Amino acid sequence: MEENFDLISGAIIQQKICKIRYGSFFHGKDITATIHPLKQVFIQRAWYLFAWSASEKAIRTYKLIRIKSL
Repeated sequence: MEENFDLISGAIIQQKICKIRYGSFFHGKDITATIHPLKQVFIQRAWYLFAWSASEKAIRTYKLIRIKSL
């Protein structure tokens, strides 16, 4: 998770687009998403990423520990 944190921090600063594989609780399986990372926040003992999802055309929240690849 620490590696993802650092990579996402860099992507936010450099305004890069990322492709992630994410263990979605809602879908009950891994999904692939193309995102524009906006901000990382610490809420109730966990790190989250707010990002624009290109496929859903909306801001989505991703729990960092569930990001399997970046």
